[in-house]
Amino acid sequence: MVSPSAKENHDFWMRLAAAALIGAALFALMPLARMMRAENDFIHWYVGGTLFGTSDLHIEKANQDLQLKFMGAVLDHSYFIRPTFYGLLLKPLTWMPYLTSYVVFQIFSVGCLLFFLKTYARQWPDISVFAIMSVPIISNLVNGQDVTLLLAFCTASLMLARKGRDFPAGLVFALCAIKFHLFIFTAVAMLA
Repeated sequence: MVSPSAKENHDFWMRLAAAALIGAALFALMPLARMMRAENDFIHWYVGGTLFGTSDLHIEKANQDLQLKFMGAVLDHSYFIRPTFYGLLLKPLTWMPYLTSYVVFQIFSVGCLLFFLKTYARQWPDISVFAIMSVPIISNLVNGQDVTLLLAFCTASLMLARKGRDFPAGLVFALCAIKFHLFIFTAVAMLA
């Protein structure tokens, strides 16, 4: 007779394997050539770090000139529109060549995702099952986006708040302003 915990463990690994197959199929449908050439949103982060400290940070023409220099192409109607302080956080990426920086950023992005999953895996074991086939997570990686950084900021902020360290929790949570359009109503929700 199989113990209930052994059966649950087996069922979990079966769900995870099925989700991995679904995730792999979804990944294969993505524009992988763009991802492999780093012709995606990452160019904004690299250009933002490069232009930080100059008056050209939010100037479309200056951004496009650097896109052409680093990527060999220009993404239409596309330039660094994030808060200025984010350029400072991105500055270390510019200390490496573009493609090397891209690989480091993607590894860091996966690390942020793993930090989030590890933190919540105990209270919600199936979170990794859902994450491995999540179109937004797959798209984040393929498109060189920074949403996993937000997951890490929110996770770290909640961990600090649960330990009664409200001030550092607030400071970390404030980093979510890098994507202000997603967090604009957070203050209203907190007040309510």
